[in-house]
Amino acid sequence: MPEKTCPKCGQAYPLTDFYNDKSREAGRYVYCKHCCKAYQGSLDRADYMRAYQGEHREHLNELARKRDAKRRETNPEPRRQYWKEYLQGLKAQVFTAYGNKCYCCGFDDVRFLTVDHVHGGGGKHRKEGKSGAAFIYRYAIKNNFPDTLRLACWNCNGASGRRGGTGLCFHEEDRLKARMA
Repeated sequence: MPEKTCPKCGQAYPLTDFYNDKSREAGRYVYCKHCCKAYQGSLDRADYMRAYQGEHREHLNELARKRDAKRRETNPEPRRQYWKEYLQGLKAQVFTAYGNKCYCCGFDDVRFLTVDHVHGGGGKHRKEGKSGAAFIYRYAIKNNFPDTLRLACWNCNGASGRRGGTGLCFHEEDRLKARMA
């Protein structure tokens, strides 16, 4: 069986002890598998890589930003599709946790449902720069679906949040008046 000598350890091994490498004339990698594994598993190399990445973090991040920007520019559709599916998954999880229907009128078409802050608070989130569907869905999931949020249809949500109003939806106002009468 043909043998090859590893220049790193100086040992002669059968060709099967060298990784295949089609880019090389002999079709095998220069170093034996033993030396390759020792090099890849060495702590010195891991420490070196950590130190290198720490020292060159800004440069490496800039290269990654440029690479990602170019990829987004040349082929934006996969990214859009990923975020669309990601957001749909978050939405489904949150809507299911809150019952998939409006807290007030019971409307259950998810196309017209939204997450509502029970006692306001949406303005506070917006002032903190924390707005948008993805933020509110992640917030609900992270905080184990708090009672301060609920699902409302757009009509009930808009009516309960109207300025100068009672903070109640028209349905709630009607029910309150009926109880008092």
